[in-house]
Amino acid sequence: MYNIGEPKEETGLIILGNGLDINSSLPSKFIEYYQFRCLSLGLEINSDNNLKDRNSIQMEMMKPLYPREYAINNIIAVVGDDKLKNNITFWDLVLIYSEKLTGQENWCNIEWKILYVMEKLKIHLNKNLEELFQRLTNDEIAMSGEIQRKGIYELISELGDERKIYTWFAAFIKEIRESDYDDITIERFLLLELNKYEHAFSEYIKESMENNVLYLEERSKNIKGLISGIPYLNKINIMNFNFSSDVLANLTDVSVEKGIEVNVHGEAEENKVIFGVDAKSIDNIEQMNFGYDLTKTSRKLAMKTEWAISVLDETVVHVIFYGHSLSEADYAYFQSIFDYLDIYDKPIMLYFYYTNYMKETGDFETVRRNQTYAVRKLIEEYGSTFDNEAKGKNLLHKLLLEERISVLELECE
Repeated sequence: MYNIGEPKEETGLIILGNGLDINSSLPSKFIEYYQFRCLSLGLEINSDNNLKDRNSIQMEMMKPLYPREYAINNIIAVVGDDKLKNNITFWDLVLIYSEKLTGQENWCNIEWKILYVMEKLKIHLNKNLEELFQRLTNDEIAMSGEIQRKGIYELISELGDERKIYTWFAAFIKEIRESDYDDITIERFLLLELNKYEHAFSEYIKESMENNVLYLEERSKNIKGLISGIPYLNKINIMNFNFSSDVLANLTDVSVEKGIEVNVHGEAEENKVIFGVDAKSIDNIEQMNFGYDLTKTSRKLAMKTEWAISVLDETVVHVIFYGHSLSEADYAYFQSIFDYLDIYDKPIMLYFYYTNYMKETGDFETVRRNQTYAVRKLIEEYGSTFDNEAKGKNLLHKLLLEERISVLELECE
């Protein structure tokens, strides 16, 4: 074992992802929220998570003389009760009408969807919303004088062009919001709709926490499992990528000091939830001068916080990951931590915990293998940022040789 000595104080930095809440019986998977959201809007979905009636979301339209010549300027009104009209957002429509393929869950990844929509509308983001509608407006279509109901699915199913589909979604929402969205850019429209969606998600997480009597107990048990085998640990800080909060405040019967806790992307309790994209994911965003408002960086800068103290300090020796996918979207955070702690030269210990959710099927390897791959990818990517290329390539082997990195299954009493 790498001899790290016995300093006067050793702090553990615990980095948490949604796996913690899932393993603590909180229904925080996004697909669970999607299903709840459809129900709360009065929409029935089937086992494939599609609407039972694809055309259950409808508009009243002026009927053209010729089939399939509908235009946005033919919209008369949105059909539906107040529960639907007062709450549905542009992003609900994007998710509801996404293609849902077996084994492909990006359709219910809101941040992936934000990026996808931005890429499709990229050249239009700085334009006025009405300019977008002009692309699907036609004053020359002959009207029959009749009014008929048309489902959104029927209107978009043969368009093919996703920019046109998203334009119809925006027109549907604009018809509900009316003057609220006069004279705004498409980027601003997307952000305001995202704010509404985030607020609804905050309420869902808060209610789920309040209604789950086992959650806090199980969450504390998992945290205790993360720190139980670490010698000399006398303080823990929390870097929480979840929207649930107060991990330390609700942690009882531990001998370690409870330090600083930070919610990276906001917390449901304060109705401050951030969904967004990594600025690096958007090609040419710096040259475009628009699209930035939908990035996590911009959203965090605009969020007022009271984070006066950092979770990082010179006493951090143990970095403990649990429940985080280690996705590239958060690499910048991890690289900053590794830089600050100087994990190459200093005796920093890295622990990557996982829960084998496939154990009941008899599969003991898939989750471990996937976690090991994600860890290797993260460390190798971090090594590629070194000025000394040979040193960077050597990082993972150095950590292994010095027994300072491990991938472990979380086992709680």
